[in-house]
Amino acid sequence: MAVTPTIQNVKPVVGASADVWGGIINDRIGETYTDINALAAMTNANETAVTGAVLKSGSTSTGDQVLADVAAGSQFSAGFRGVPVVSIDADRTFLNTDSAKMIRLTGSTARTWTIPPNVFQVGTAIPLRSYSTGVLTIARGVGVTLTTPGSNTNSNKTLANFGFASLIQEEANVWILSGVGVS
Repeated sequence: MAVTPTIQNVKPVVGASADVWGGIINDRIGETYTDINALAAMTNANETAVTGAVLKSGSTSTGDQVLADVAAGSQFSAGFRGVPVVSIDADRTFLNTDSAKMIRLTGSTARTWTIPPNVFQVGTAIPLRSYSTGVLTIARGVGVTLTTPGSNTNSNKTLANFGFASLIQEEANVWILSGVGVS
């Protein structure tokens, strides 16, 4: 939306009455107020996607926000820099919200965690920790491939007691599991 300023360059006549001066000044203030409101409305409106733009709706940013290649910890970096730890003692299927969180098995019971098909984007990383005496099985959902580095064998994997591994999706429904205690 384009905003055309309505401020006019009309000055009161020297020697005119206070009412004339006041009226003109009040008109100019009113025009300025209208212009500021139009600018505020334009700024707070939903934006249309433009290459490289950050979308927003009202005062809330929406969509992915991609930063330039920035060194971690620099004044230009942004976002959460840690890995939230989620402790679980149950069989489960991974969720899209598990991305970039360390999912940690607790307890002493053997558990199975399943990778579902068609849920995650390529590049999703999920750190895993078996912080227990129970063996953790990482199972493949229907149509999911799971391998380890140096092997092309597609199979369910185990993470030994107190092991640590990274689960990374490298292609659609193709995952690699790498770490200490993986077999």
